[in-house]
Amino acid sequence: MDFSPTLLEVELGYLVPPGSRVSAPAAIDRTGIRVGVSQGGTSHAVLTHEMKNATVVPVPTVKAAIDMLKAGTLDVFATNKGILFEIADAVPGAKILEGRWGLEHFAFAIPKGRENGAAYLRAFAEDVKNSGALRRAGLRGEA
Repeated sequence: MDFSPTLLEVELGYLVPPGSRVSAPAAIDRTGIRVGVSQGGTSHAVLTHEMKNATVVPVPTVKAAIDMLKAGTLDVFATNKGILFEIADAVPGAKILEGRWGLEHFAFAIPKGRENGAAYLRAFAEDVKNSGALRRAGLRGEA
């Protein structure tokens, strides 16, 4: 794939349920802490390698993450902050921790071999970025 310039960057962060003993990212990678991640996603791949003491728990859906946070079977959930804000809306008292552990970059893509469309793609991406449409969409967690 060939990509347009980055349209949007969204912070990657952590959410904790109400009453959590975890109050800062530095307190996450500890024995006994269960960190939920989207199964097969970027967070799953990255945090499985970065977490040395916490247990990374793959979760199949956002709904399952919400249920597990409410049930107390996850101590933390890690993903992009756009999704974390959605989860926080569904788990009263949940908190998104300050800071970030990375950025997710969003861009348009076209298959390799279609270079004749690259100039149009770049121009379209710049038009979208400059139009304010992404901000009007109401995404939270943008870097």
